Amino acid sequence: MEIKTRYNNNNIILKDDKGVLYYFSYNSLIAKYDTKKDILTLFKKWDYSQTTLKYLYRFINYYFYDLTAFANKKSVIEKMIKENKIKYVEG
Repeated sequence: MEIKTRYNNNNIILKDDKGVLYYFSYNSLIAKYDTKKDILTLFKKWDYSQTTLKYLYRFINYYFYDLTAFANKKSVIEKMIKENKIKYVEG
């Protein structure tokens, strides 16, 4: 895997050789985006802190869906999870 983006020492995006992107915050997997299948998966700690959310929004904006027009980005993400537009894994 290669480092694609380093937001800071604790928030990074890695890319594997299949084009899958992984967003990690403090060594926890927060999100995975399969660029070929256009599938975003969020994991249990996706809304752990304001900092994690800040960088998750950047990740989503850049790779998956433009959230910039929304005041409450978190509610948009929650709605997309309920509508199965974003996968959610609790483990």
